[in-house]
Amino acid sequence: QHDIFGTRRIKQWCKKRLILMDLAYYKFDLLADIDAAGGYFVMRTKTRFNPVILEDFHASSGRLKPLQGLRLKQALKSIKRRHLDVEVALSSGFIVRVCATRLDGTWRIYLTNLDSQDYAAGDVCELYRLRWQVELMFKQLKSQCNLDVQTAGRQHMVRLKMWATLLGYTLTGRLCQKYRRRSAHEVPVSRRLNALRQVGEQLARRLCQPFAGSLRLSELVARMLEDPNLCRQRAYDPLLTNCNQVKLFGIA
Repeated sequence: QHDIFGTRRIKQWCKKRLILMDLAYYKFDLLADIDAAGGYFVMRTKTRFNPVILEDFHASSGRLKPLQGLRLKQALKSIKRRHLDVEVALSSGFIVRVCATRLDGTWRIYLTNLDSQDYAAGDVCELYRLRWQVELMFKQLKSQCNLDVQTAGRQHMVRLKMWATLLGYTLTGRLCQKYRRRSAHEVPVSRRLNALRQVGEQLARRLCQPFAGSLRLSELVARMLEDPNLCRQRAYDPLLTNCNQVKLFGIA
């Protein structure tokens, strides 16, 4: 199921947070909901996006020709600037800021509600480039950490695997940072994840060393599996019988 259906509760978590979205979330009503909830967004635009410009934030310098009243595509063809920073009205009536940057002769266009006084058009484009890091993270979590493979259907088991995967991924990041300080060689994160998985048992033994003493890892796991309530009789366990259970079977 697409996670766009979860945005009905978006007002509960997006306040004072910046959300970087690709074209899969291209819904103007969604942008209005984020803005109403006090959140911020940066999103790409589709090729057919061509609204009328309401205000040109760069025209206040007096040296640039104002672009009010022009269509966005018409304005991009007529200017020689590297950045474009204007305000437009979407089809839903929501007024939003459009930032564009010229890279290799091609315009990269984004929608945002960030304040133009705090974030210039170039800053908005640099912020959106961080979204690719999110894509890489999920790719590594799925391909290297098998996050998308769920062997259990119970909620607490799925949550347990998610936390364990994220903790392992975070540990890999910390180890990568230390390795980068000590060595000039650049190694991809995917190779580091594979290496960490191969030495996982040895690493777990080292981590358990202060708590296990001289115990081996297998012995430590066996100790952890023992029931500390040995004197407790469990009525639901058929292997543990007491007087009441014996009477139920008709044995005096």
